[in-house]
Amino acid sequence: MTNKAAMLTLRLEPALKTALDDKARQRRMATGGNVTLADLVREALGQYLAEPSPSGAILKPEDWQDDGTWTNTATPAPADTEPRYKAIRADAVRLKAEGMTQREIAKLLGVSQPTVFKALKG
Repeated sequence: MTNKAAMLTLRLEPALKTALDDKARQRRMATGGNVTLADLVREALGQYLAEPSPSGAILKPEDWQDDGTWTNTATPAPADTEPRYKAIRADAVRLKAEGMTQREIAKLLGVSQPTVFKALKG
């Protein structure tokens, strides 16, 4: 069985694109290999999926749906506590900065939309 690569299209802030281009250029200079922006994004996504988020939700490649959205099968963290809320807030702020909607963030983190709203409000 062969694995088919999926095409991913994304929008980046100009500063992030510049930083990634610089990182790719540095890696090319250090290794002499052909390092592309796509290589860096694939590597970062692999690392992101391999580690649990600060909120404790563990995202796995099988959580991806064919339409590019996440299923709500991320392993939830233990019961709500102050440290958990702080972690949810940190994740929510990061995901919002990455362009996700509050609904998407809530689904991904396994919390309600009001929880995401409260976390983003501060």
